[in-house]
Amino acid sequence: MIKQIWYEFRHQPLVGIITVIGTSLALFLIMVVVMMQEIQIAPFAPESNRERLLHGMNVHITDTSATDDMGGSSSAMSYNYARRLYDDLPCVEHVSYTGASVDRIDAQEYGGRPFSFDVKYVDDEFWKVFDHTFLYGHPFDRAAFESALKEVVITESVARKVFGAVDVVGRDLLVGMARYKVVGVVEDVSTLASNAYGQLFIPFTIMGYDRPARTPQDCFGNIRAYLLVDDKANFDKVKTEVKRRVDVLSSEMAIRDGKKIVYHEAPYDQETSMVQMGSNTTPDVKGAHKIRLAVYIILLLIPAINLSSMTHSRLRRRVAEIGVRRAFGCTRKRVIIDIVSENFLITLVGGFIGMVLSVAYAFLFTNMFQSVPMEGGNVAVTLPMVLHVSTFAWALLFCFVLNLLSSGIPAWRASRVSPVEALGGINK
Repeated sequence: MIKQIWYEFRHQPLVGIITVIGTSLALFLIMVVVMMQEIQIAPFAPESNRERLLHGMNVHITDTSATDDMGGSSSAMSYNYARRLYDDLPCVEHVSYTGASVDRIDAQEYGGRPFSFDVKYVDDEFWKVFDHTFLYGHPFDRAAFESALKEVVITESVARKVFGAVDVVGRDLLVGMARYKVVGVVEDVSTLASNAYGQLFIPFTIMGYDRPARTPQDCFGNIRAYLLVDDKANFDKVKTEVKRRVDVLSSEMAIRDGKKIVYHEAPYDQETSMVQMGSNTTPDVKGAHKIRLAVYIILLLIPAINLSSMTHSRLRRRVAEIGVRRAFGCTRKRVIIDIVSENFLITLVGGFIGMVLSVAYAFLFTNMFQSVPMEGGNVAVTLPMVLHVSTFAWALLFCFVLNLLSSGIPAWRASRVSPVEALGGINK
């Protein structure tokens, strides 16, 4: 079969090259789309636990008399409200509460030049949910968090920029106008790990996020929750208990204030949390899947139509060969299988080239993967981020489908040419 393909390339080099290039470009476009999706949901450090992570994000309240759930008010959660929902849940190993957003703030060494960095406000459990690599020092502990001690964990690039060195544990850092003690230095975090990303990590108790919430109904604040579940098979059990707690709180609120909490199926798994939504709507994961499927179909059909014409052109030169095989008893099924198999090998070559191109594109244009823009962070891409077993599986599947679409009809037509017509040079 390989000899046959090589023979065809030697005698029809232009058609062969165009076929490989067309396949490569088709798979390149599809794999870029796949990688953009995979990099949002596949695990990589410091978000190695994505498959077991649930996200508690917002709260939405409205009047009990409301006829629909689109009105009312919505926001990030208060610390007390979030704890009533997510503390002591079954099957949950750790719960981390963090600030709902990353702030931009100036930091500097005493007497040094100020630099702007992204600050994430976290608790002590944050370091158990996410696996940052500590180069020096350690994270702040529970006592420091509850006491609102001015301790900070910084990234390697921050240490180099501010202090000109990495081992800076114990040194003082001015964050805004306040003095913080550096207790740990971690490896830089890619902004693609948007949940674990930060350049400075500070206890959110310093910002007062744990104080009584602002109105209405003490639900609104600036907190987001991350739940590390022992097994993703227990997601439904966790969500069921959270729904029960929401109903209890909603009943209390209805009696007290004439308000109710609208449940939007939180906490969410990693994929659901990445679906675009407002804080007063439920994520439409099925809708996102349909859109993605439509994109895949379009990206497959258009090149398949063009490649089908080129495949048919190659087969026209082989009509006599097919006729001889049919005259010596080769079945139509065998002819179809051979042609499709030959074309699949060509498709695999093009698919491999397309995969290499998509990886190169990912390293050259990293910003396209960033779903949440960050001003100061590094949009770093590594091979473990973009290449997974699932990525190869998708590539192989798309190669197979593209091959069937582009070679199936030409192979079927070639198999239906009678031996007499084929040997006579007649091609219907």
